[in-house]
Amino acid sequence: MPTDYFENFLDKNEVSEESQFPSWVTPKNSSLKAFNALIGLEKQKKEYIRRHSRKSHFSKKSDYLIQKSELGRAIGVAPQPLFNSVSYSSDLTEYLEQINQKLNAAKERRLAHVDKGLQKQNKEYLVRLLQSERKASQNQLNGTVEAVYQRTIENLSLDVLRMLRLRD
Repeated sequence: MPTDYFENFLDKNEVSEESQFPSWVTPKNSSLKAFNALIGLEKQKKEYIRRHSRKSHFSKKSDYLIQKSELGRAIGVAPQPLFNSVSYSSDLTEYLEQINQKLNAAKERRLAHVDKGLQKQNKEYLVRLLQSERKASQNQLNGTVEAVYQRTIENLSLDVLRMLRLRD
């Protein structure tokens, strides 16, 4: 019953798209393992791209692109036969190239993004800015305290002012 309830909120197209695999993927051979490993590695690389924003973070291609050897290690198969001698090797290679193109485009978009705000400023500027803000805040606080003190004295009765020896 609970599964039926939750299935009512899903579109039929979404469920069918998630369960569809490319034509070359079958559970009979290692293509299903390779496909699932590719999807997992793609998520890892996208996360790396999302978390890093400097050009120096992308100096090694293996940090943001999926290598054939990395895929082979992930599924426990040597990359040479996986990409050269099995029946689905050309389709797998093409799919890997498509994913790497998407990852490379995501990296380029990430590097093209212009940083705004305080993160792009240098340390000296930020220290001077902080010092001036603190000084302005302290001056404003002192002015506020003085104003409250003057208003309080003005609102006190004459008897209290004489007791405090503020007036004659």
